[in-house]
Amino acid sequence: MGLTNAMKAKLLDHYYGGGDLARPETLYLGLSTTKPTATGGNVTEPVGSNYERVALPNNSDTWNNATAANPSVKTNKVLIEFPRATGDWGTVTHWVLYENTSGTPVDFGELALSKPLTQGDMARFEPGSIEIRLSHEG
Repeated sequence: MGLTNAMKAKLLDHYYGGGDLARPETLYLGLSTTKPTATGGNVTEPVGSNYERVALPNNSDTWNNATAANPSVKTNKVLIEFPRATGDWGTVTHWVLYENTSGTPVDFGELALSKPLTQGDMARFEPGSIEIRLSHEG
């Protein structure tokens, strides 16, 4: 799992003489019942039943510093909670990060445990449970 191909290209272009990459002030965390692809496709978010992406301030209060290792890992610093489900959301298998409330994801990851979410359930991510990884092969 990891950064989408489009986001990897943006990061490389930004660092190595391409266009500047503006850091979004807010990221949006979504859930998926299917495994996303590196192209940002195959995301199936729950629909209705009080589901909505969670807005996350994109700053050092929300995210821990990345580790200087291979892979380099950045994790959430805070507890993240979704609204309580008012109906069936399906079996959630992945988290997905977006730069806005619509559009293509920039990152995704697999949940440690797939979880069926039904009426009354609340999806939540403890600090450190969302891992964003960059690795170098070779």
